[in-house]
Amino acid sequence: MKDARGRCGSAMSAPRASGTPSTAAADRTVLLPGSPATYANRAFLNGLGFRWDPEGRRWHGTVNAENARSLREQLGPEVW
Repeated sequence: MKDARGRCGSAMSAPRASGTPSTAAADRTVLLPGSPATYANRAFLNGLGFRWDPEGRRWHGTVNAENARSLREQLGPEVW
């Protein structure tokens, strides 16, 4: 099967390495305990893809280095 550029291959083909480091390797799962700071910034956390775990009373999500920096700036170092 040919793609839009006339190349042969399957839609399920593995992506080729581009020589740049994988961004997935830089992602990490973060657990943030519920606090007044996280409650006040819940819309911000939801925007980053975090979800509230009511049973564990904590936020959980996966962030890259840029979003981790934003979290530290927004919520302060006490949540780490």
